[in-house]
Parts: sequence; structure tokens; C-alpha cells
Amino acid sequence: MKIHEGDIEYYTNGCCWSLAWQIYRILNRDYDITPTIVTVGYDKGDWKHYEDWCHVLVKVGDKYLDVEGLHSRRQIRNKWGNDVVEHGPFKTFKQYKKGIAPVGFGIEDTYYRHTVELAYTVIERYLP
Repeated sequence: MKIHEGDIEYYTNGCCWSLAWQIYRILNRDYDITPTIVTVGYDKGDWKHYEDWCHVLVKVGDKYLDVEGLHSRRQIRNKWGNDVVEHGPFKTFKQYKKGIAPVGFGIEDTYYRHTVELAYTVIERYLP
């Protein structure tokens, strides 16, 4: 499967939370890797970690994984904001949702099957 510009747009502008969940779930289940869910945003003084994040990624080791590949902490802070918050662990989607977005996700992922397939592609492409 190829990662298209439309995928990058979709999973960096609204549905990053869905791809991050699938990568997290697959790494735990199929790869025996223990990742961490990470939210990133700008510290606005009245910052609420579960409401004001800009992007959700998966931390693997000391790198951060999303649809665009592996990133350093500096790279994600430069692109998404200075406040990098680790969450979890999560055993279920319900726990995940409550942990990072108890008020709900702003955008629904209407491409669930594609998201799962893309998560496998991202893992295979960017993780050794």
C-alpha cells in the first residue's frame, strides 16, 4: 500500500487520533512492542491536555511515529507545539478515548478499514 498525499492530509488534519490508536494497538498485539500514545500542542496557559492537543502520535523508543514517518522530539515540537504529553497505557479504545479526548473526537474517522491498513503500512515502512 502506498501512502498518498490525501492520507497525509487526512491523518494530520483531523484523524491522527485514529491512526495513532491503530498503530498503538497493532504494535502491542502483533509486534510485542510497548509504544506510548503522545499528544502534542501549544502551551496556552489554560492548556487542557485532553482538549487542546494539535496532533496525536505513537512514541516508539525515542522516536515519534505518524503517517509522515519517524520524528525526533525536536521535530514534533517544531511542527506541532512545545507541550508533548505521554498517555496510557490503554487496553481498550474506550480507555484511550477517555484518556485523551473525554469530550469526544472532533472528527469521526469514516475510513476505518483504510486506517487499519495504513497503520500496518506505516509500521512496516518506518520501523526496523
